[in-house]
Amino acid sequence: PSVDEVIAASVKLFQSDDSMAFPLMDLFVTLCSRNKGEDRPKIVSYLIQQLKLVQHDFSKDTGALTMIPHILALVL
Repeated sequence: PSVDEVIAASVKLFQSDDSMAFPLMDLFVTLCSRNKGEDRPKIVSYLIQQLKLVQHDFSKDTGALTMIPHILALVL
């Protein structure tokens, strides 16, 4: 599968099961590190877009709100 498909599936997986947060972080870091960081810009752009889409209502689930910046910090 393409990196785009892997990223999209990973985010959907996280949204359905918070316990996948750490394995998914490892996956994103691995994807950013392979091929001399070739896919890093694409992954960072996707994560920033997802962060913009997160609901700003903090009374609801904030898992994605905390996971996405953490992954960004790891891959940058």
